[in-house]
Amino acid sequence: FGQPRTSNGAFARMVEKRLPLIFRLVNAADPVPHIPLCSRSDSECADDKVQGYYHAGMEMWFPSGDYEHHVMCHYRECVREPHSEDLSCSNGLGFPEAAAVFDHHRYWDVIKAGGFCGGQQLLVV
Repeated sequence: FGQPRTSNGAFARMVEKRLPLIFRLVNAADPVPHIPLCSRSDSECADDKVQGYYHAGMEMWFPSGDYEHHVMCHYRECVREPHSEDLSCSNGLGFPEAAAVFDHHRYWDVIKAGGFCGGQQLLVV
């Protein structure tokens, strides 16, 4: 939920080899998954920069939600290029300009209220 970038591309690929099913949930224009800023090659994040930052795993992007009823619906599996930094999802919004800090605080409202689309209860341990 709103994970920041934690490593460079080489480390991200090593993690994915050991844990092949990694999912990152990103709410709308949450700025936290976009810090630190990635190193760019042309217009996209580059995973070949030793000093750069890059995500591991697949982003599950919730571009909007029904927060009046504490529901997050209509997610997108971000599987396009660049791997783990899909420009057709939240990474394409243009950070830091598009950042909406309030979007980072909404994850827990949804969990406390009972869940995602369909009202399924989530077990939080």
